[in-house]
Amino acid sequence: ISGFLITQSWCNDPRTLQYLYKRLLRLWPALFLVTLLSVFVLGPIETNLTLDEYWQSPQTWGYFRNVIFSIRHELPGVFSNSPYPKAVNGSLRTIPIEFKWYIMIILLGLIGFFKRPVGLWLVMVILIYIVFWKHNGPYENTRKWFAELGIFFMAGCLIQRYQYYWRPRILKVSLVLSLAAMAFLAVGQIYPAVILVLPMVSIIFGTASWAGINQAGRWGDPSYGLYIYALPLQQFWVSQLGIETGFTTLLVISLTSIT
Repeated sequence: ISGFLITQSWCNDPRTLQYLYKRLLRLWPALFLVTLLSVFVLGPIETNLTLDEYWQSPQTWGYFRNVIFSIRHELPGVFSNSPYPKAVNGSLRTIPIEFKWYIMIILLGLIGFFKRPVGLWLVMVILIYIVFWKHNGPYENTRKWFAELGIFFMAGCLIQRYQYYWRPRILKVSLVLSLAAMAFLAVGQIYPAVILVLPMVSIIFGTASWAGINQAGRWGDPSYGLYIYALPLQQFWVSQLGIETGFTTLLVISLTSIT
């Protein structure tokens, strides 16, 4: 989804400074706020240290490195007994990767790959080589996340640049991708099947017109809000309600709290 939208943003206005300003405006304010709330509200409530120990710990103030995309996951003594121990906001780990791909869009745009999309296919082939041949992708303990997540990002780029082709043929394209995915599944290759189907399905549903849901964007970016605030809220409520708290309960609580 990000690859689709960010490519669209660059192609609509390929001015580097304006593009970077819009990207930072999307990422940074919410990141700053969730970092601030984590340090000054969530941390003091949840830490198992004394407040003096908490405020004197370098780890507390080091957590502010999140706002410069140098991600820190732990606050001293916070969520130590959680099923996911010490992870204040593990979701943030993908933000530096996201921002790097924003920069990649500038480079791809400046060298003209969006005017000649064959260059985008070259990038995709290189990423697939890195992930599946050189490093055995999702089947290794040490995964190359920039390249692996980049495959999905580049899929969004390609879907955006070729939408003039697939939109009038949406059923045929979906059928071909589904058959290809089933072929991969038949030989036990689940991950390539996901890559073939998930980006297109996400874009088709995400760009469709939905009564009521279309109005959600008037109050900001709910998807980014869910992403950036959900885990700290879930960790908090698990600590309050107990580790037996189920998925559905956490989902409802998180959605209600974020709303």
